[in-house]
Order: sequence, then C-alpha cells, then structure tokens
Amino acid sequence: MAEQNDGWGAGSGFFCATPTCQLHVTVNGVGVQGHGHWAVIDGIVYDRHPMDLDGPVFCSACRKAMTEAIDRVAVAA
Repeated sequence: MAEQNDGWGAGSGFFCATPTCQLHVTVNGVGVQGHGHWAVIDGIVYDRHPMDLDGPVFCSACRKAMTEAIDRVAVAA
C-alpha cells in the first residue's frame, strides 16, 4: 500500500517516473497539487498513466515518447 504522503499512490511518490522529466516532482513540491492520475503544476493540469499494468507511471509526454520509440524499433525489426 502507498504511503500516506504519496499523493499519487503508486510507488515512488513522483508524478512522472522519468528522472529527467520536468514533471518528476513530488506532491510536496512548490507549486504542485495532485492525487491519482492528475497533477496541477504551476497552474497547468497534467495526467499520467502506466505503460504496463502495475508498472511505473509516466506523464503523457514521456509515455508518448516511449511508445513512439517502441514503435520505431518494432518497424525497424
């Protein structure tokens, strides 16, 4: 079970699991509000989703980039 201070309820407590992403923030960050699959960061609403069931959760931009990279590899194979 997620810790009480994990506003996003899935593991790491970061909104996006990509360490280099600007949305790799915690619910306690300055200008950050969030819970579940959404966050409001500096007044902008973002959503997030896992790539795989019970896997890490990524913001929409990171998830899209990873999906496109996987698709390029599949086409090249």
